[in-house]
Amino acid sequence: MTIRRPALLTASLVGISALGASVPWASHAEPGGKPPETDISTQAIDASTDVSEWATRHWKEDGYGKVVVDKTKARVRIYWRGRPPRDIAARDGEITDGVTVDVVPSPHSDEDLSVVSRKLLADNRTIVYIHPNDDLSGLVVAVDETATATERARAISEIAARSEVPVTIIKDTPWEDATRWNDSAPWQGGSILNFAGNGCSSAFTAVTPSGAGRLISAAHCATGTGGVVRDGAGERIGTVSRRAPAYDALLIDPDTGTIGKVFGGPWNAGTGHSRYQSWVGGSAAPAEGQRVCTSGAMSGEHCNLLIKKTGVWKKCVGGTVDCQGFISMNASGGVAISGADSGGPVYIKRSDGKVGARGVISQGNKPVICGSTAAPTTCYNKVFSIGIHKIENRFGISVEH
Repeated sequence: MTIRRPALLTASLVGISALGASVPWASHAEPGGKPPETDISTQAIDASTDVSEWATRHWKEDGYGKVVVDKTKARVRIYWRGRPPRDIAARDGEITDGVTVDVVPSPHSDEDLSVVSRKLLADNRTIVYIHPNDDLSGLVVAVDETATATERARAISEIAARSEVPVTIIKDTPWEDATRWNDSAPWQGGSILNFAGNGCSSAFTAVTPSGAGRLISAAHCATGTGGVVRDGAGERIGTVSRRAPAYDALLIDPDTGTIGKVFGGPWNAGTGHSRYQSWVGGSAAPAEGQRVCTSGAMSGEHCNLLIKKTGVWKKCVGGTVDCQGFISMNASGGVAISGADSGGPVYIKRSDGKVGARGVISQGNKPVICGSTAAPTTCYNKVFSIGIHKIENRFGISVEH
């Protein structure tokens, strides 16, 4: 029988060891967030999702900046440095199902600013994260507000000396690694993964070019490859087959099959819940302004999170490597993720009832009151995730759907 999680378990959660979290599991968290206020049609909302998904598929091309969705005004903006590809240029000013497409010239591409970001981040431990500013003319660099004034001043001086583009300095708090419990084969996304006692979540299932099924999770949940991964009841799932710390991602080779679904709803939702399971309908790069859901093992599903920034660079995997991802936040001020949600899925709701993969949960920021969760833990209003498109490209896999 497939259950969401058992009623009672005890485990050590290394991904949130700094929080002193331990389990017994109890109660649950309801989906967070409020529906966004909008005065445009459902048709236009669906069209903006379709346009942004099409546009972000160009992310590998030279000059690609970012895609921004404004659902309140029914517009999709595609930022591009230099001459855009013919199919992008042809959409400029086009109106589809009430959605206007604007191709916006930008001084720099995502890759241009990534090169500068990596240089700044490499030797400066006081930087919390770096992301492009709104028009891609420069960077916004957040320095650690918990550092001493002397440390911050030294960091700012180094940033000013080394940056090749204009920089705006802000302050923010450090991020924490966010590290369901009894599933059965075929394995799917959103369930608990037990890495030798360390609790994380699965994101999505994927297939290799040969058609073999894999589970995706976060690299910081395991220390290497070859280790056995179990579910929350201690049943063997498989082994860690590949690991990419610079993408905070790993693959699990399961002993049995996978299926292209994710768990949703509260952490302990059963088969009678409307959000218990959803089919995955595909994957795409994230776009600013999109509304997404997270679904971690500890706190369950939280929807109507707003993608605030893409192209974000910061330290991840315990501060050991530089990762690029995107930041989302719960627009109503509530929970986005909690400890033990690491490795869980980030997705959009599609008009066909399926979900669209957008990323994998990595870290949390801005602690908030949890309400009820599967165990006492720390919850966060903001989440840093790795784009699923980068993980697919790194491993040469495709999200299963």
